[in-house]
Amino acid sequence: HTEIAFPFIERKLPVFIEKPFTQSLKDARKIVRASQKSNSPVMVGHLHLYSHAYAEAKKLLKNIGVINLMVGEGASNGPHREDYSVLWDYAPHDISMMLDMMGEMPTSVEAWGISTLRPSTKLYDTSYLKLNFPRGTTGIIFSSSLMSQKRKRLTVVGEKGSIVYDDVLSENKVSFFGEDGKDTLYPIYETTPPLTLELQAFLETVQIGAKPKTDAQNGLEGIAILEAAEKSIAKNGQQ
Repeated sequence: HTEIAFPFIERKLPVFIEKPFTQSLKDARKIVRASQKSNSPVMVGHLHLYSHAYAEAKKLLKNIGVINLMVGEGASNGPHREDYSVLWDYAPHDISMMLDMMGEMPTSVEAWGISTLRPSTKLYDTSYLKLNFPRGTTGIIFSSSLMSQKRKRLTVVGEKGSIVYDDVLSENKVSFFGEDGKDTLYPIYETTPPLTLELQAFLETVQIGAKPKTDAQNGLEGIAILEAAEKSIAKNGQQ
């Protein structure tokens, strides 16, 4: 992405970059600096942040008090990419949502990667991340391309209840559970496809110079976590 995007950024053109934003933190910083220098708006494709269902789930945070735990699950049967692992393919979705909900970066990252189909490579088909946020909140992210059923779910557990955002469901993608799992609610939300909303947001960036909700700095933060995860995997899960 970096080599393709850079010439357009230097020409001060708006650029949309799909996730993963870059393949290294060094490249992410390079794009951020170039974007700031040329005043080229860079938008990163963190799709779920443009979902009405996700936005409704985020609104419910005020009802659950302090967030104790977040669990992200992304799984499917393939694809098994040759350019990067499931860690970089699936986990960026969960990372972007967790950072958005917390409004801050984790203080440390622990990670494990398993290469079942391609042993002795970094092309992990299953990965686990543990994000340690300030004030004790923990984020767990499970990603796998070996599962027979597709999963795209984020569960947020607070002191007064929990929220589930399940994007695989055709309806009732958002669930709210009161304390002790009681008082289940299914909030109403608009059903415009997130990809449509994401592209509309980029058009606004092109047409009127609107600052993207998912800008280059947002992309850099996700890459910083992924790179930290790679280092942790190399140390068998150490921070």
